[in-house]
Amino acid sequence: MVSGFKIAIIGSGPAGLTAAKYLVKYGHEIHIFEKFPLPGGMMTFVIPSKRIPLHRIQQIKNEIERLGVTLHLNTLIISDFYTKTIGDEFSISKIQFRELLDKFDCIIIASGTWIPRRLNIDGENLRNVYTALDYLYSIKLYELNYLNQEPEVGKKIAVIGAGRSAVDVVETLLKKDVEKIYLIYRRKIQEAPAFKELTKFLNRKEIEVVEEVLPIKFRGRNYVNSIVLMKVKRIDNKFVPIEGEEFEINIDSVIEAIGEIASPPFTKDYMGIKVRQDYTIDVDEYYRTTRKGVFAIGDVAHGPSNIGKATKSGVDVVKYVNLYLEKGIWRVIE
Repeated sequence: MVSGFKIAIIGSGPAGLTAAKYLVKYGHEIHIFEKFPLPGGMMTFVIPSKRIPLHRIQQIKNEIERLGVTLHLNTLIISDFYTKTIGDEFSISKIQFRELLDKFDCIIIASGTWIPRRLNIDGENLRNVYTALDYLYSIKLYELNYLNQEPEVGKKIAVIGAGRSAVDVVETLLKKDVEKIYLIYRRKIQEAPAFKELTKFLNRKEIEVVEEVLPIKFRGRNYVNSIVLMKVKRIDNKFVPIEGEEFEINIDSVIEAIGEIASPPFTKDYMGIKVRQDYTIDVDEYYRTTRKGVFAIGDVAHGPSNIGKATKSGVDVVKYVNLYLEKGIWRVIE
């Protein structure tokens, strides 16, 4: 069965791969465009292999290629308003987004969240101040033999944040020869979104929780050597510094695990497609963008989440893509 329709999917993370797997079964010609040399997105290049073994990614790649999906690896989709993100260095080919509009009947944007969120405080440009995304990405590049050595972090590391990425960072660090990991969080640790996952580490001698604080600056000459923290109290869900409650911790590295930002092919409204202030693409409940024939799924549409939510969007979008391609049903968002 051949439908005669061509679909471009930008990104091969869980959302993009899932959509491709199901859409190809309807006879559509599916092309996935991926800037990395391997599919999987963060499953391959960020999330620790203990959680998602690399052989599982290879199995998924083999399956979708067997079904007839065409993978364009090392291929970056850009636009007039493209912002450089992690992983762009792997791209060999660059294709303008507007070219896809001319060549495909439907486009699904599933480009994820490859821009790390930063604290934007003094000293953030010192060496050995990493984001969780940078650090975990470098670790995976080393494991995949794309780097000759792992990033150096020293013996004492401050990890800022207590979400899923902080868990991945702590778990990775505990496999290294570290003496102390300061887990820095603005709330009480019991309020952390990943508290359940963190509990398996909190009794380790290497872990010291520093809660109800905000980092206000990093100090050092070339390399960071300390972090200055301020105690805070919460008033009307805002964190207010407590005057005089400032202290300093000596460290060798800092890893900011405070989340990521969506990374669409354009960071402002483009070709009739609306982009929200947080860089996510504006979609309705059916994953339709403000341009007919263009959908967006996964984290680039709903912001940083988990594999389950991204995968579900890849499953759910299939119905609406088929309604559009086969019956011409579309409603532009007001």
